[in-house]
Amino acid sequence: TLCYIWPLLGGYVADAFWGRYRTILVFTSCYLVGVLVCAVAALPGSARSGVAYMVGSMGFLALGTGGIKPNISNFGADQFDSRSVEGRKKREDFYTQFYMSINMGDRK
Repeated sequence: TLCYIWPLLGGYVADAFWGRYRTILVFTSCYLVGVLVCAVAALPGSARSGVAYMVGSMGFLALGTGGIKPNISNFGADQFDSRSVEGRKKREDFYTQFYMSINMGDRK
């Protein structure tokens, strides 16, 4: 559930302070740290740690997701000029492909 609470912070930070690009970069770094912590914590042997795994997944991964989710689709749409018919069509194509790829990645 933290992945659904942190986007409030991610959207606010992007709008009020850093902008979308910098917010995406910083929160992607948090996400990558979370992946690394989870991977190391899941290794067999002395590196295995349930606490580190929880910190990585519930802390860094959730925070990283919260900064990426509210900004990435808007950042992509900002690349197109919505004042022209061609720009609106390209933006529509972008959203179609963006959400199709997300939904294909979510299929089980």
